[in-house]
Amino acid sequence: MFRMQAFFVIAGFFAHLLIARRGLVSFLVNRAWRVLLPFVVLILVLFPLSRWQVIRGGFQTERIQSELSVWDYTVDHFLELPGKLGNQWPYHLWFLETLCLVYAIGVGCDRLFDRSGVHRRRVQSAFESVVGSRWCIPVLALPVAGLLLWAGTWFGINAGPQSPNWIGTLNF
Repeated sequence: MFRMQAFFVIAGFFAHLLIARRGLVSFLVNRAWRVLLPFVVLILVLFPLSRWQVIRGGFQTERIQSELSVWDYTVDHFLELPGKLGNQWPYHLWFLETLCLVYAIGVGCDRLFDRSGVHRRRVQSAFESVVGSRWCIPVLALPVAGLLLWAGTWFGINAGPQSPNWIGTLNF
């Protein structure tokens, strides 16, 4: 649970550093080569292979029962796939997809709402004052705790409003 949050914090830190040192255009080119391109290439290569393995395994375990052969069933499956593509998950490449979305939203919001940089400087100043104080951990832990409760898990325990009797599950 800790590793991915640390990964995204470090990615954000280095994204800010890259923008500050090289500029936005260089940042976007860098992220296109280092995040977007590997994501697209791996999706094009690994997604079909993973789907084929699922189908082949389904035939071997008889979970998928069809009159078609494995190959014909796979071809039919991939021919129907473009209509269902929005519902597909990028499997273990979700973090690259999330990075691309966060970069796009961050850059888009920055360009749309804060062209002068006034809001960014205010937020950065407030963040630096919190991080430099003795209240750093409690103040920064509150939004994380809220997000964990909203997501429905608290260190692996179902604790969100969607789980039954979720207040009672908060006993540690």
